[in-house]
Amino acid sequence: MRPALCFVKHIALLLIALSLPGGVAGCRRPPTVVVATTTSLQDSGLLDRLVPAFQAETGYRVKVVAVGSGQALELVVRGEVDAALTHCPPRERELLEAGVLAQRHEVMYNAFWLVGPVADPAGAAGLPLPAALAAVASSGAPFFSRGDGSGTHLAELALWEEIGVSPAGAWYQRTGQGMAATLRVAAERRAYALTDSATFLGTGATAGLVRLDRTPEPRLNVYSVVLPAPGRHPAVNYDGAEEFVRFILSDTARTIIEDTGLYHACPREGD
Repeated sequence: MRPALCFVKHIALLLIALSLPGGVAGCRRPPTVVVATTTSLQDSGLLDRLVPAFQAETGYRVKVVAVGSGQALELVVRGEVDAALTHCPPRERELLEAGVLAQRHEVMYNAFWLVGPVADPAGAAGLPLPAALAAVASSGAPFFSRGDGSGTHLAELALWEEIGVSPAGAWYQRTGQGMAATLRVAAERRAYALTDSATFLGTGATAGLVRLDRTPEPRLNVYSVVLPAPGRHPAVNYDGAEEFVRFILSDTARTIIEDTGLYHACPREGD
């Protein structure tokens, strides 16, 4: 066979092979699940353990999009991710009741803490969380809010409303960043911040900050896995998303969650 004809034949065979499901043997890429998660889950290091375990068990690849809970839920609403791990129960329930979400399962929880400088110029130490925040506001000591529409930010706003404070002025500043970055700014400025306990304990960016509130009944920070309603977005990988839900509620995932010492797995139905 002439060299030119041989080359053409090989090209034709290659094109046929590439057109077959899975492409050339050995080049098939595993299916991908796109999961939106909160920055706190990434900053605490939990995802570094959950994602490899899910991939090893199922064969799926995971693409993580780490944003605030508000943004994560909007990505679900728009069909830009297959599933999400968020911690904004009021908004999650609202979307579930509206039929935008097909599923919502509570997965784990930690707590919200007020942290600040050891010197504690506001005198917040030892107070319940609402009273501790009120002390910061009345003192005018610097407080850094995430200000990003995240679950932590919305929880902070709810606490201000609870104590009748509209935070404004030079003492109240917004970072517009994730939890770890906000804690770094607070540490640098010797300021106060509301944080989830896992990020505070799991990051090394909190030198000079200590937990100050002592709340008899901790303000729980509950994380849930949510899925968009089927049929709304053709591009969503529902099979992969449901596999992710099955894993995140499994004994394997619960063991990983508890072993971090930063989170507690939520009770399951029948437990």
